[in-house]
Amino acid sequence: MTGAAARVLVTGAASGVGAAIVDGLLDLGATVLAVDVVPVPATGRVGLASQICDVRDRDLVTRVVDEFAEQGGLTGLVTSAAVYGRDVRLDDLRPDDVEHVLGVNVLGTLWVAQAAMPHLRRTSGSAVCVGSVAGRMGSVLAGAHYAASKGAIHALVHTLAKTEIGHGVRINGVAPGPVATPMIEGRGYDTAMFPIGRYADPGEVADAVLYLLSPRASYVTGTILDVNGGLYVR
Repeated sequence: MTGAAARVLVTGAASGVGAAIVDGLLDLGATVLAVDVVPVPATGRVGLASQICDVRDRDLVTRVVDEFAEQGGLTGLVTSAAVYGRDVRLDDLRPDDVEHVLGVNVLGTLWVAQAAMPHLRRTSGSAVCVGSVAGRMGSVLAGAHYAASKGAIHALVHTLAKTEIGHGVRINGVAPGPVATPMIEGRGYDTAMFPIGRYADPGEVADAVLYLLSPRASYVTGTILDVNGGLYVR
């Protein structure tokens, strides 16, 4: 749900796509809790609150979600927190890096969804999980652990959509291609790889998320919306 009555929690909100989603929600008049493992820049915008939280910490996640919901309900959730990982080549992967990527990207998404779902059921709310084109088609520029983590998020969306629609909760995802953020810097990406000839702007991904949260998508659940400039076409 978006608009003045909306109360939405967004993870990974300090920068990039997450920050763009927060800005878009505030523009629509929503009340937003912006969550990240680092401080969210203070903007002074009406309706914005922030909270430092490592999404791998299930107990802390539950406290943060419950406290926000108890202040007026929870109508929407966006899970955008993600890390890329240090290494790409399979031969170079180390347990600590794999655990970090899977912990943030998969477990973090799962714990936030678990904590939010009882509240979303009360409001017939909606959730959007940010996946990746790498979860659709694999990748030679992102590591196997990153691609696998995003594929897992897509599977989680499909599963929760089936189990939660009976409670009135819609669950969808977006699968962006490379976005013009610091995450892809120095990773070997080139705009020539994409039919559209450029990277996505964070706001373009945010617009897709806002649509899926909104009543305009009232008959859409279990969908992974591709936002990749033609890089992957089913």
